[in-house]
Amino acid sequence: MAKVSMREYPPNWVVTPGELVKDHLAGAGITRNHFAKKTGLAAETLDAVIADKIRITEDIAEALAAGLGLPASFWMNLQAHFESEAKRLRFPLNYASGEQSLTKAGTQAGTRVPA
Repeated sequence: MAKVSMREYPPNWVVTPGELVKDHLAGAGITRNHFAKKTGLAAETLDAVIADKIRITEDIAEALAAGLGLPASFWMNLQAHFESEAKRLRFPLNYASGEQSLTKAGTQAGTRVPA
């Protein structure tokens, strides 16, 4: 049987970063409030990531790495792959523009960048 290349039949779907974050939190049995306390990332920022309203920035990736055990590079690569595939599929990216996410202490944790 001939081997079929993924390039011949690319998938017509993409998993959003928010879906994967939500799945990892559920799989680890971590609540949003516990995650916020453990990492210092504001619960509202976590909610925005899960809802795919903001991109995973370096600061958010570091918090996800600390809270879920996967390296920050995984989360940054996931975000880049998602944006690339979303563009290919003409999937609209509806990131909030010009706003900033905050840590629990109120310091800047990452900038919400429009697609």
